[in-house]
Amino acid sequence: MDFVYAVAIAYCPEVPRPDIAPLLATTVPAAPAPATTITPGTWLVGSNIQPGTYEITNASADVLDSCYWARLSGTSRDFGEILANGNVQGHGVVTIKPTDVAFQTRCTWTKLG
Repeated sequence: MDFVYAVAIAYCPEVPRPDIAPLLATTVPAAPAPATTITPGTWLVGSNIQPGTYEITNASADVLDSCYWARLSGTSRDFGEILANGNVQGHGVVTIKPTDVAFQTRCTWTKLG
């Protein structure tokens, strides 16, 4: 920025500033809504997934291939952070609370309602 332009900005702030004009014209896209389908993995409640009641209808009937899930109070993988967990065979329902930090699963769940 040259001296004359710097003086113009200092004494006349309404002078257009080409160095920041593109920044002011840029729109920021809205953050995506948390998913209503939960796929295998560990997901943060409130940012990756929404609290609520979820259902699975096609979990394997084989106990060795069942759908493991866990509601978590943290993400350090410490066993003490497991609030509740289970293995679903066939049909299952789980309620993820707003106070849960994360949800871990090995299958796909769909939000009810």
